[in-house]
Amino acid sequence: MGASTRSLSGFGAVAFGLLVCATTATAQEVRDTSFLKNESQLQPGRANQARLVYIDPEVDFSRYDKMVVDRVALWFRDENADGGIELAEQQHLAGYFTAALRHQLQLEFHPVEKAQPGALRVRAAITRLSKSGTSVAIEVVDAVSGSRLAAAKDAREADAGGSLERLFDAWAERVSERLGAFRRFDAAVATDAAEAADAETDRSTDSLH
Repeated sequence: MGASTRSLSGFGAVAFGLLVCATTATAQEVRDTSFLKNESQLQPGRANQARLVYIDPEVDFSRYDKMVVDRVALWFRDENADGGIELAEQQHLAGYFTAALRHQLQLEFHPVEKAQPGALRVRAAITRLSKSGTSVAIEVVDAVSGSRLAAAKDAREADAGGSLERLFDAWAERVSERLGAFRRFDAAVATDAAEAADAETDRSTDSLH
């Protein structure tokens, strides 16, 4: 899509990478999950970004104004990844993260329950838990085709006295903010392109007179 696509690619890779700011986890720790397919697409983020990020450089987020949010999954690769936390608490945290994502994303997108044109689908999983921290994997796909548009993986440790719920609140807020920014950015690019095309048409018409 020319210059506008390249601009979006640069903007998106940085912005989606800022979904979360990793603290103590390494790239290997957040990579070790099979919740996301084709993990080779994800690349290390920069400083203060999610550890692993991906965005489709061709996607036009201005096409999307609706959102389906799947229930957050508990996706542990081994028996130690749950940190010894009771199943009931794990389920509570997954439900809490689901509710936080839905609450924040409805500020930017119209919530829908079924796949339809113009809808994104957000998939997320908790891939590690401990008393003080957690790791997550997040993927955004076209709700109809299922094609991946963006993905990120990261880990966080709670501040002293902080709760795991506060970590999930922060993730949900960042996801909503960034996806909303993508949509507004692409809409502005489309508007600029349309205005440039109109101006070129006017110049061509004037040259005929």
